[in-house]
Amino acid sequence: MNSSSIQKINFAFAALLIGMVGYFIFWGLGYTNHNHTMLFLLATLFGVFMAFNIGGNDVANSFGTSVGAGTLTIPQALLIAAIFEVSGAVIAGGEVTDTIRKGIVDLKEMHLEPMQFVYIMMSALLAAALWLLFATKKRLSRVHHPRHYRRHRRQRAMLGHDQRRRQYVFFNPMGQLG
Repeated sequence: MNSSSIQKINFAFAALLIGMVGYFIFWGLGYTNHNHTMLFLLATLFGVFMAFNIGGNDVANSFGTSVGAGTLTIPQALLIAAIFEVSGAVIAGGEVTDTIRKGIVDLKEMHLEPMQFVYIMMSALLAAALWLLFATKKRLSRVHHPRHYRRHRRQRAMLGHDQRRRQYVFFNPMGQLG
């Protein structure tokens, strides 16, 4: 790929990003009836920042070996990652939203005003995004976010693992549980 085609691809992805974020802001402001506009815009900024950090960390972990070995070029890895990162967010995003909305904090047990909870969650979002940025920049390995923990819980439940004891699973050469 020459430099001009890479610039065209970069421009296309930048335009797509700006379009999607713009549409989300338009939709979100309508959904919230333009209440707390600045708070909504700040939360959107934090969310986009977090999404970039998750995507960057995932791509670095997933494609570092392939690019380093010369199997894929950086543009090829970024294109593949863009397709599958967005597909994963669209396919599994509803489950993540349900977990956050229903499965993490029971607001009935907490004595908080709703706006206090909004500030707490935005702080957590920004802190997690900054941590992922730092960890990725410092090349710290095995950085996990909630999606990994949920996957591991499902795997343990499928295999009948008790949370209090450690069991190991082995696969035979045919890929079956041994």
